[in-house]
Amino acid sequence: MKTWTKFIVTTGLVAMVAIPLTAGAQAVKPISSKPAETVEQVKEISKTGTIQQIVYTKNGAYMMLEGKEAKQGEDLIRLNFTKNTLVVDQDSKKADLFEALEKGWKVTAKYGPEMTKSLPPQASATKFVIERVEELKAIKSTGIIAEAKDNRLVVVGTSPVILTVTDETVITDANGNKLDKSALKSNTRIEAEYGPIMTMSMPPMSGAKSIVVLGETARVEGVVAESAKQESDTSRVHIDVKADDELENDIILNITGDTKIVDVYGQELKTSDLTKGVKVVGFHSLMTTRSIPAISNAVLVVVQP
Repeated sequence: MKTWTKFIVTTGLVAMVAIPLTAGAQAVKPISSKPAETVEQVKEISKTGTIQQIVYTKNGAYMMLEGKEAKQGEDLIRLNFTKNTLVVDQDSKKADLFEALEKGWKVTAKYGPEMTKSLPPQASATKFVIERVEELKAIKSTGIIAEAKDNRLVVVGTSPVILTVTDETVITDANGNKLDKSALKSNTRIEAEYGPIMTMSMPPMSGAKSIVVLGETARVEGVVAESAKQESDTSRVHIDVKADDELENDIILNITGDTKIVDVYGQELKTSDLTKGVKVVGFHSLMTTRSIPAISNAVLVVVQP
């Protein structure tokens, strides 16, 4: 008898009927319904747990299933199966027992109506339903670096995050040309790939896998001097920079279809939320008019609490 544990082999390789085997690899009689003293008559049972072992021999195949709340093997059962035993995932798609074994996925087995009184009990499985867990994928989002210090980037936008930049982080420009860490400056717009592992903090923290530098912006802080006004396809909002009532350092931001308006948690807001007196941090194009106040296109507006 050969035993495979934590090793992927497709169940389709087995063409024989499963026959329980002893630890010495010698075949024993199949489960029988005749002796009432050794067989318990029950309805079909469903048990959920994880596969601990799958055994294939020349005489058959079986698996050891451990229940979700198993204590020292008390909730262990040996289930015999054949190539014709149905194995599907939670979406009724064809699945593989060895993959479930390797990845530790939960399995619900249906078996019976006959089961021995041995320890562990033995039964013939009619169906396995595998709870397939999709692998978490990395997150990709666009934002602006609000602060860059000691290989840590505070990124604001629709997905606020604090990124750790390492020697493994791939940094490029929009054309794929490699850049070094010096390109990751405050007020730089980036597209970052990170996660899926993140802290539960707000904003979350994660290691950056790759960063694409999209361009630089300029930053202003102040209060909305006048509620945003709609003009043609854009809106305009007057920002009283430093809240000092001086027009010379103020700016009027054009709110276009490409402008993102968010709160500090990344929740998207509307232009109508930019009302008089609201505190904001604005990131805008480096191109501004020479007027007083200057005018520029807003990339991102973050409404402060």
